[in-house]
Amino acid sequence: MVGRFFEKFAKNQLPFKLIIMLVLEKFTHSLNFWDLTSVF
Repeated sequence: MVGRFFEKFAKNQLPFKLIIMLVLEKFTHSLNFWDLTSVF
């Protein structure tokens, strides 16, 4: 599923940096979410 996600963006020829930033942002948001849930 993640592979198809990257293939889709690769076909759109978006900047590689933008893809990395988007993935990192999603990853950090998910980490923050789990950190908040673990606190409660």
